[in-house]
Amino acid sequence: MPVVKFAVVIAVSLLVTACGHVHFTQIAAEPNPPPPPGFQATCTSMALPFNGFISSCTPVVAPAVAEERVVRAKG
Repeated sequence: MPVVKFAVVIAVSLLVTACGHVHFTQIAAEPNPPPPPGFQATCTSMALPFNGFISSCTPVVAPAVAEERVVRAKG
């Protein structure tokens, strides 16, 4: 019986410790190295018990950007 009580005490203390911590997410302001021009990614995140997360990002095909052209006409 003491083993069961000890297991319950450990489980409760782990639960209190895990749920007592608040994690504040921070967004990377300037990734190092910077991504190439036109890079886009779609990211998803799923919360897990005990303040855990699973995140994944997949690259997305960026739309083709035409070169900027200036047309001048005499008026």
